[in-house]
Amino acid sequence: MDNIKQLLGQIDESILQDVLKSFKPWSSKKQVLINKGSFADKLFFINRGFAILKFSVDSKEWVRHIAQSGEFITSVESFVNNVISEETIFAIGDFNIYYIHRDDLNTLRNKYQEIDKIYTSFITKALIDCQHRIMDLLCLNAEEYYEKLLKEKNTIMVSIPQYELASYLGIKPQSLSRIRSLSRSVS
Repeated sequence: MDNIKQLLGQIDESILQDVLKSFKPWSSKKQVLINKGSFADKLFFINRGFAILKFSVDSKEWVRHIAQSGEFITSVESFVNNVISEETIFAIGDFNIYYIHRDDLNTLRNKYQEIDKIYTSFITKALIDCQHRIMDLLCLNAEEYYEKLLKEKNTIMVSIPQYELASYLGIKPQSLSRIRSLSRSVS
């Protein structure tokens, strides 16, 4: 819970305690947090480990987002608009995850202006991250994108299985192997 406290910043202690009471530990040993075809009614906080958000097109799966320790994740469209999720989210590795139900979060947002501001900043960050990712995928070649992520998100790059990482980069696993071996030989 310390990571959540840190993320919330300097808010009044009574508000903080109210928020922390609303977060529940993800006690399931199942790795799937949200299934495609279900409603995403929970916002997950990755206290330890990673979560991968995937979607599929024409029977091909794509990794759209990878969340790591200290970050939130959900199927945003489903969570915000209360529609069926087109995405699947699952945890990998040794994970420790908390969640807050949408109704509890909305109650806190209505009760505390500070929480509404934090929620708005979460949504804004998600949009900006998506914008940066789109720009990188359009403007960088696979090697450049790999090197950029290696610098900016090294923990993800060394912890995520190759197949998932290749999908996130928009390349085949064989291409990722080639890029990794070229990168090692240059280093």
